[in-house]
Amino acid sequence: MRQVPDLAAAAFPNISIYYKGAWVNSGGTSAAAPIVAAGTLLVDQALQRQGKTMVGGVPEFYTVANHPGSRHPYTDITTGDNLFYNATPGWDYTTGWGTPNFNDILQIELGQ
Repeated sequence: MRQVPDLAAAAFPNISIYYKGAWVNSGGTSAAAPIVAAGTLLVDQALQRQGKTMVGGVPEFYTVANHPGSRHPYTDITTGDNLFYNATPGWDYTTGWGTPNFNDILQIELGQ
């Protein structure tokens, strides 16, 4: 198991979700993973409509993170911790690259 973050998403407790016919509270990876999956899916659908290769996952997240230019594929999280590591500028062991900006990731993938 890697146990190294690639990116971050809303993981605070008490995110309300509708599950099996009822509203329940969720948080942590159980909340963050579906948020990232949904954003990635929307980017992939837009890329497919343009005849482009889909993002796919982790390797491409690193490629867009290192993309030069005015697009900001991630919002860097520079404060806070995960009980073991502190968030710092750039990639870190707490938040990875930061929170994805799916619109900018799409624009980078489209070459814009």
